[in-house]
Amino acid sequence: MNPVEGLRVKETKRLPKTFTLEQMVRLLTQPDKKTFAGYRDYIIMIVLMESGMRISECLNLKKEDLVYDGGRITACFLTKTKSRVVQRVELTEFAGKHLAQWLEYFEKNHYRGEWLFPNIFGRGPVTKRTVQQRIAQYGKQIGLQKCSPHMFRHSFAKFFVESCGDIRALQEQLRHADIQTTQIYFQVARKSLRSKVEKHSPAALIRTLGLKLS
Repeated sequence: MNPVEGLRVKETKRLPKTFTLEQMVRLLTQPDKKTFAGYRDYIIMIVLMESGMRISECLNLKKEDLVYDGGRITACFLTKTKSRVVQRVELTEFAGKHLAQWLEYFEKNHYRGEWLFPNIFGRGPVTKRTVQQRIAQYGKQIGLQKCSPHMFRHSFAKFFVESCGDIRALQEQLRHADIQTTQIYFQVARKSLRSKVEKHSPAALIRTLGLKLS
């Protein structure tokens, strides 16, 4: 008899792959912004980078989903297809500014469609597969073996943890139902977490007061 027969071995979760800041800067220089498709790719990458949105959510956006505050684009509404539940995603000032320029580009080129990221024919949204292939190609051009739209979401979360560390706020922005899903990004940002522990430990705070520890 095998005493361990039937026992399940818990699989170790792989940490999500992310970009460095330098890689994201280089990726944004790859699209040819003089072409419609290239400029569209550029704006899509900015929205993904600055919001942590999923690629499918991003491509399903319509112009009417954008939220304005004082004339500036500050957020967008996502509507789940099945449940019709509406969720709000915050957009940074940087993303809002570029989206406003994208809408101005539409006006100049007489695009009257409803989709925020249309295909080259203007008769529907660009497909997820098309964007995945184009972003993968941009990655190859800068020497990345793996480069996908979802890595922007992972990278957004990693840098959010490193800069802020507010797990509840990140959970809300990423729209995770379970906070344990969000907590994995603390593992991705482990090096940053150690530096924060070092900086804010009691001993470090005591030293800032000019006191000595034996």
